[in-house]
Amino acid sequence: MRTLDFGQDLSLSAEGTLVVNNRPRLYSRIIAYLVFPECLERRYEFLVTCGAELLQREFSLDAVEQYVLHRDHESMDDAEALRKNLQQRLACLNLLLLKENFLDFGGGFGPAEAVASRRPLPESLNAGLWHATLAGYRLLFTAIMAVHHDNELRAGAGLGKATDLIVWLGRKSDLLKSRNPVMEAWQSHKNVAHLAAAAVCIGRKIYRSRLTANSVQVPTDFIVEHLEEFIRISQDFLDFGLFFKSPKWTQTIFDRDTVWRLPVRLASRPLEPDLPRLSAEQLEYLITKRWAPAPPE
Repeated sequence: MRTLDFGQDLSLSAEGTLVVNNRPRLYSRIIAYLVFPECLERRYEFLVTCGAELLQREFSLDAVEQYVLHRDHESMDDAEALRKNLQQRLACLNLLLLKENFLDFGGGFGPAEAVASRRPLPESLNAGLWHATLAGYRLLFTAIMAVHHDNELRAGAGLGKATDLIVWLGRKSDLLKSRNPVMEAWQSHKNVAHLAAAAVCIGRKIYRSRLTANSVQVPTDFIVEHLEEFIRISQDFLDFGLFFKSPKWTQTIFDRDTVWRLPVRLASRPLEPDLPRLSAEQLEYLITKRWAPAPPE
């Protein structure tokens, strides 16, 4: 199994309690994997960009100006010279912090140098989060069916049923028209589906709303606000994916050699308390309206 590189930002205490050492940076690392699970260079570029924006907020020119204005100066030329000196010192500090906080993630300056000449990444980020969302819901609905409805469904829970349920819900909101986007998202983001599913679960808990597949992307804001819970639920979904087998398949959902496992090992917990039952309408679709024979998994 591959291990998520969270550096020193996540660890376990001697008592087995999760310890988050740098919440903004850990959040950035999680999003990097959700968006670019199979591309180290793009993850690194994203992290460097996040780091630069974070440092820019923390050490903005407004703060420098306030510092300059509150100092006694003999002339405006003296004030301007001090301002330029401070800007240079802040630039050096920014570079130092980037080296300390982000180079350990990917190593090397090659990708970092490319950031300055590339455009921002909103298009890539939105596409990556959308794919993560679809992969997360595919795992999530499979887990819900396995935990709550396995005996009610013909041949039990399975990824194929989860796919068709997502498409059925997506058609209602004009987000999906076929299975292709879901299958493509699973191909590219299967190995982080446990992270995406955990984010969706946390969003459902917070809003106490019925679970659907109508959201445009993974609710990433919930992750940073509930990092410890997110990590624990991610572990639960990871364990489910490593051990669950559909009756029609001999393989588990996750491949142990390729899935991104957490850098800390938490005790396994049952998923049932975190998962709602399917609605009556969703069950009716799966039992009576879903086309037969069942589509391939």
